[in-house]
Amino acid sequence: MKYGTRIITWVWLMAKRVLSSPLMVVLLIAMPVSGLIIYNLPAASGDGKPRAVLYVEDEDEIAKGTVEQLIMSDGTITYYRADSQNTLYQDISSGKADFGYVIRKDLSGKLDRKSYDEAIVMVAKEQSYITAISNEIVFKEMFRKYSVRIAENYLVNLETETVDKDILKKAFRDKIERYSMDAGISYFRFEMLEPESGNAGSIDTTSLENVSVAYPVRGVLGVLVMVAALCGAVFYSSDRKKGVFAALSSESVPLLAILYELIPTALFAVSAEITLAFTGIGAFPYEIWRMFLYVLLLTAVAGLLGLVIKDANVLAGAIPVLTVASLVFCPVFINLTGVVPVIRYICWLLPVYYYI
Repeated sequence: MKYGTRIITWVWLMAKRVLSSPLMVVLLIAMPVSGLIIYNLPAASGDGKPRAVLYVEDEDEIAKGTVEQLIMSDGTITYYRADSQNTLYQDISSGKADFGYVIRKDLSGKLDRKSYDEAIVMVAKEQSYITAISNEIVFKEMFRKYSVRIAENYLVNLETETVDKDILKKAFRDKIERYSMDAGISYFRFEMLEPESGNAGSIDTTSLENVSVAYPVRGVLGVLVMVAALCGAVFYSSDRKKGVFAALSSESVPLLAILYELIPTALFAVSAEITLAFTGIGAFPYEIWRMFLYVLLLTAVAGLLGLVIKDANVLAGAIPVLTVASLVFCPVFINLTGVVPVIRYICWLLPVYYYI
């Protein structure tokens, strides 16, 4: 009982120390406030739709046709074309686009050879249900164009001498075009639920409207929680050097070291969860369990760094390095692993990667 009271006292003192820092208090309050502000900004496209940027490395027939069809489509996602790969990255980084696709050279040839690896590279800030929906849309349009090519190749390879193959291909294309034009009218009928019907309440479109600005929120929160854990390790290293633990028993010091990393991490984790709850990002209670595991991981990593790096100043100097590395290499704002695969190995060394 006495030992339990001592632990509670240590927890209180550590929480008090964290909250005595103006910077820590500002960050704890700013996290949910900034999350609400960012999430409620108007979408970049002006019509509430997520935006996807497309770049084609060459004028391949299938690639060109796929891109044209995506741009002309009037669905839940707005597609537009970039004139260079750098423009694609810049648009995603600046928020003009939410994600994008780089269509590699010789798409038709790769499909013919069944070489699907990296035929189309997706560049995204974060994987979400919107990117999953977009993937289905992109590949649907691509294989719609490619299916015509398969059928044409089959017709051309038929052993017939009575029909000119060019005429056969043209007639086939005319049939396909006519079917495509009539399909939406002749074969399907769509009904939209109206609010008066009483069933519209089951359809939530608000998340679609704001998804473009919601992508980096979880990543930034994950980085801030990591910074809190590292700050705890710096506090412990500094206090140990000052002889704060001299009067404590050797059995108490390891537990106190854990609390130094755990308490600030837990406080920032609570603030992050409040932010996610306010913005509607994440599925609860799964999100709470996810953050709980992340807090345990950060506590272990911060404790390990504290054991390896004894000097508090050196440890404090590692915080901006790890922060920048997490923001650049982890898919916080943009996912570069599909373009530069070696970045994936760097991500494995950064705790934020496992949370995102």
